[in-house]
Amino acid sequence: MGGFMKLYLTSPRNADKALEKVYKTAFKDAQELYLVSAYLTAWQNMPKLNKCKTFTFIIGKDFGITRKAACNEVLKWLPEELRSNFMVADNISGFHPKALFWRDSNDRCHMLVGSSNMTEAAMSSNVEANVSQDITLKQFRQACQWVGELAENSVPVSGGWLDKYVEAKRLSLGGGKGKKKPGEKVNTPVMPLALPDPTKGNKYIKERRKQIKEFERNKRPLLKVFRQCVQGKLQNDEVYAELVRLWKSFQSGPWQITAKGSNWRAFSQAFVTICDATESERDGVVREQLDRLETQKVETRSAVFTELLCRYFPQKYPLLNRPIKNWAGRSGYKAPRGASEGSRYILLAKTLRAALAQKPKSYPAKDLTELDVFLWAEDK
Repeated sequence: MGGFMKLYLTSPRNADKALEKVYKTAFKDAQELYLVSAYLTAWQNMPKLNKCKTFTFIIGKDFGITRKAACNEVLKWLPEELRSNFMVADNISGFHPKALFWRDSNDRCHMLVGSSNMTEAAMSSNVEANVSQDITLKQFRQACQWVGELAENSVPVSGGWLDKYVEAKRLSLGGGKGKKKPGEKVNTPVMPLALPDPTKGNKYIKERRKQIKEFERNKRPLLKVFRQCVQGKLQNDEVYAELVRLWKSFQSGPWQITAKGSNWRAFSQAFVTICDATESERDGVVREQLDRLETQKVETRSAVFTELLCRYFPQKYPLLNRPIKNWAGRSGYKAPRGASEGSRYILLAKTLRAALAQKPKSYPAKDLTELDVFLWAEDK
C-alpha cells in the first residue's frame, strides 16, 4: 500500500477544508467511483464526473433524514447515463457506512473513510474524524464487490422511489436526531417490491427449467455464432438460421416473422461487447448498446436481445415483456421522463434485482429467468 494515511478532523471551531477537497479531487479524477453515505441532506458545488465510467452512489433513508431536495440535486448533477447508479438502501437494516473509494486516471486507488455523511455540516461545523489513504487494486476490488452486494438490495432513487419517500421534519441540535421513536419501523421499505404469488406459476416452472437446461447446451455455440458474425464470417441469413437451430425454445415464437430481416451484424456486435465487459462495467455497457441498437432501429433489441441477456446473465437482466412491465408499475417503478431506452432497462433491471434479493428463502424462483414464469402466470 503506497502513501501515508491523512487525517481530517473537523469541529465547530475548526473546519477542515482539506476534507471537501478530497471529495472534489475524487470526482474530478475518478475513472471508477463508489460512494456510500448513511444519509444525504445537501449536495452543492461538486465538480462534474468528467472521466468517470463506472459509478455507484448508495444512500440510506432511515428516520427520514435524507432530504428530497438533495437527491434531486444529485440527479441534476449526474450525467443522464449514470442516474440509475444513484441508489437508496431501501430494504437494508442498519445502513450506516460513510466511505468513498475511487480509481483515478493513473490507475491509483484511494479511499476516504470516517464519520462524515455527505452533508455540508460534515465538512464545516460538525465534529467529524476521517482518514484517506492510497489502497491496492486488490483492496479496491474488494470494496467494489462490497458496494455491489449492497446495490443488489438497493433501488434506484430515480425509479419512482423518490416520489414515495416522505422525509422527516428537521430536528434541532440535541433534539434526538436519528433516535428511533416508539413504534417506528426503521427498515420499512419506501417502495415495497412484492413478488407474485408463486402458486400460480408452480405448474409452469418445471417446463421453464427444462428449457434453461436445454439452452445451456447451446449457450457457447450461440455466442460463437455472434462472434463469427462480428468477424464477417457469417451473413445475416446465416446468423438467423443458426439462432433458430440452436435456440430450440424460440422455434415456435412470433419473433421469427420480423427477425429474419433484422440487422444481425449490429445485434451481434452489441451482444459480444456486453459479454466481453467486466462485471463492474457491464450495466453501463448494456445501457450503451441498447441505446445504440435503438438508434440503428434494430427491431430485435427488445424481445430477442433482452431474453438473450436474461439467459446469459440470469441474476442481472430481465426479459423485457408485458408481465414484467405490469409488475413494475404495480410496485411503483417509474422511469424518469426523457430517460433513454437503455437507461430505462437498467433502472428496471436494478429494481428486479432488489426484489429478487429480498425474496423469502422458500420462494421458488432463484433468478430472473425463473421469475419471469411467475410474473407471466400472475399476468394471465
